Amino acid sequence: RPTGSLGLTRAELDERCKPSGLYESCSWDDRTIRKLIGDGKLAARMKGKDDRTTGTEQECPICFFHYDEINMLKCCKATICTE
Repeated sequence: RPTGSLGLTRAELDERCKPSGLYESCSWDDRTIRKLIGDGKLAARMKGKDDRTTGTEQECPICFFHYDEINMLKCCKATICTE
C-alpha cells in the first residue's frame, strides 16, 4: 500500500529513510524524517559519493559529498543533504 504524497511502498520508504552512517547520531525524530521524506518535502537519506559519476549529482557544502537527491533551502537556494 502506498504511503505519503510520493506514493512509495513501505519497502521503498524504508530504503529512503535509512541513515547513511555519515554521522553517529541524529537529533531529529525518525518518524518526522520518515513523514517528510514520504511527502517529498525532504530528500532521501542516501550515501554520498566522493566524486560525481553521472554529472547530475549535487554537492553538499557541509559534508562535501555528492548526492542524486538533495534539499534546496527556500531562503537562499543553497543545497544541503538530509544527513
